[in-house]
Amino acid sequence: MKQERAQVRWAQGEHGMASMAKDGVAGASGSTEKRKLVLLILRIQIVLAALMTLAIGCFAVPAQLAAQRYDSAPRCAGATQGPDCVAFVPVTVSSIGQATNGKQISYWLELTGIGAGQTQFTPVTPDAGINGLVGQVTPGQQVTAALWHGDLVQVQSDGSVAVDSGSPDIVARNWLGGFAIPCSCLLGLLIMHVGRRRSGRRRTVLVMVAGTLVILNGPAFLVLQYELAARPSPLLAVTSLAGVAAVATGLWALGKWGKRRENRKLLETLGPRDALPDSPW
Repeated sequence: MKQERAQVRWAQGEHGMASMAKDGVAGASGSTEKRKLVLLILRIQIVLAALMTLAIGCFAVPAQLAAQRYDSAPRCAGATQGPDCVAFVPVTVSSIGQATNGKQISYWLELTGIGAGQTQFTPVTPDAGINGLVGQVTPGQQVTAALWHGDLVQVQSDGSVAVDSGSPDIVARNWLGGFAIPCSCLLGLLIMHVGRRRSGRRRTVLVMVAGTLVILNGPAFLVLQYELAARPSPLLAVTSLAGVAAVATGLWALGKWGKRRENRKLLETLGPRDALPDSPW
């Protein structure tokens, strides 16, 4: 009877150990599947971000080249217009228009004396409001317009200069800001993908935070450039990305320091005898 009871207990123990092993394998399998799913989603997002970066880059690069040609173009002789020079011609303000969308009012100037080209001038921030050049001119007043390939790029009046929304610099600035968003998403997602492939929870968390900061750098640069610059500013993009890189490097260094501290505490807890492997001799 005792022998039978012992055999039953042994069988129950074996069954319990088998169940624990099975649960452990199932848990590990579930964690692996989840990890694979996250990596798959990241890869899809990387592909989409790469396609968006390439698509917007096809417009951003020509816009940057056009802005460089405009910025380096000489001034046309007199008031004559040429294909490779910027013409400054006297024009007259015929009317001042305004429109509202319920939240803000936008203004533009209707000009005469330009010829067959563009006649409507729409200034951009900070001269877009009534406190800028629009508020300094009146109908019938003569101003100086800068023309590039027959299009209005800026207007001067009594030392005050306003830039048109269609200026090559403004177009290039807007495309550069738009390009920064998918490009930063691409870089951030690549960082996250590399981090998810590595082991270690602390390292994964730090890499995910760093990737998120890089992704947020795109919209942040777009806002900063819109508020601070009236021209495309790659230097501002480099500075903004360098700041994010510094933060990401700091997080990486913090993770390395934390790992070394944990290892040091583990060695102190084990002691010098337990820390070294047993010698076969």
